[in-house]
Amino acid sequence: MFRKFALAAAFSLTLIPFAFAETPAAPALILRGPKDNIRAAALSLDGKRLLATSDDKKLTTWELATGKQLSQFDIPAGSFAVAETADAKHLAIAGGRGPAQILDAATGKLVKELAKSTNAAAISHDGKILVTEVLGDPAFNLTIFSLPDGKTLQGIKLKGGQPTSLSLSKDGQLLAVGLFSGSAENIQIIDTKTGQTKSKLRHTTGMVEVYLADDGATLASRNVTPDKESIWLWNLKTATSKPVPNTKESGQAGAFSPDGKLFLAAAGRGVLKTEVPTAKNDGRIATTKDAAGPNILCFTPDSKQLLRSQYNTIELWDTPK
Repeated sequence: MFRKFALAAAFSLTLIPFAFAETPAAPALILRGPKDNIRAAALSLDGKRLLATSDDKKLTTWELATGKQLSQFDIPAGSFAVAETADAKHLAIAGGRGPAQILDAATGKLVKELAKSTNAAAISHDGKILVTEVLGDPAFNLTIFSLPDGKTLQGIKLKGGQPTSLSLSKDGQLLAVGLFSGSAENIQIIDTKTGQTKSKLRHTTGMVEVYLADDGATLASRNVTPDKESIWLWNLKTATSKPVPNTKESGQAGAFSPDGKLFLAAAGRGVLKTEVPTAKNDGRIATTKDAAGPNILCFTPDSKQLLRSQYNTIELWDTPK
């Protein structure tokens, strides 16, 4: 299934190192509560709470300082994107063939439904914009909504394939779209204010996931077609790319550090760290004892901590050194 995850704001915890070693260290904090696979996670705007949606149709909120579960609401199936809206009074969910909805943050009750069925989705870090593929819409592939009022801002008609992955810059002004396509150009960079395509790029044919750096200047693209795993780092100002080495192990999660200097990618059971300016890594992977690797990765704004999911739990680590 195609997915895109959102994370915003900051938090501060004292965490033990996430070391590159054969025997993994234990995380300092593990958040529990969901009974099934976690699909999306986001920090509250004040950085004190963590939100997560899961396949058991739950939206769970924890207090980060203690790991205490604060609430758990019933939600529709899907929800591959979640975030607190800019007014801090509402939550937004979308994606995974579920509806796009605005919920009351205190009660979890539905405030407004934006679309009945959505697939790829992304929400800006400031909680002001939601972008999603509205399934069954004959006019547009993507729709941009403002939050928390839910007004439609733009409809975008894409050419060249089905959107499978969306990523927004920190200010929400740029949108990266990965397309499932056999065409030459399967990545598009879009201005969210005008809905116009600024540039088109080519990774390789097949399903492409995209990760846009906070400043919108660098993009990571990942081909997740079986037996053709590859990651490229793009300079969007020059439209040039560099391949990332040691990407034979598959994965479907990635994240730039807020300063744009590092890119982490899920790789098998672990995480591959790459230096962005050079696209170099030493091939070492931080591993876990779990059979499956993380499907969510994200840095905190100071780049010192990392959030990663392991099936139905979320772990907090120091960033790999």
